[in-house]
Amino acid sequence: MTKHNKFAAMEPSPRIEQHYEIPLLLLHGIAGLLMTGIIWFVQIVHYPLFSEVGASGFTDYEKLHTFRTAIIVMPPMCIELITAILLITFLKGKIPMGTRIGIAGMTWIIWALTFFIHVPQHEVLSEGFDPAVYQSLVSTNWFRTSLWTLKSALSIWATVVVLSAPIARRSPPLESEPVQTTMEMQ
Repeated sequence: MTKHNKFAAMEPSPRIEQHYEIPLLLLHGIAGLLMTGIIWFVQIVHYPLFSEVGASGFTDYEKLHTFRTAIIVMPPMCIELITAILLITFLKGKIPMGTRIGIAGMTWIIWALTFFIHVPQHEVLSEGFDPAVYQSLVSTNWFRTSLWTLKSALSIWATVVVLSAPIARRSPPLESEPVQTTMEMQ
């Protein structure tokens, strides 16, 4: 056996390499659903409780909230961002372009809202409770909550589309495999 053949035998099958779309969609969908659950909890339970903390302990509370929340949300948000970029690049022909752009676009808008609106609002609140900033935080967070919910629904739909597609559409046949027509498949 030549050195070339030895390494050729260790290469993964091209058929296996073509099934990245399902794990990619599932990873994006799981991260998105996790964030959707978190954002609804924050919007319905957590943010309304901010006004109940009291002025004397609010600064410490807000700093802890921001730090601990970042630990929880940054990993799934980063996964969402990376997989959204990959969805646009690698799922051409698997799900409609509008769906891919919608998922990625909503992900980018969520990031922009988070880092250009919500992070600065939390920075102001970490210096002391400000009723106007608090009200703005709660009201503008409804937009993120809606976007995450819609994006999750779109991600679920895209996953169902890919999973329900015939195997032949999910991955093209290998060059050495004959292409079967619809009549031959029956």
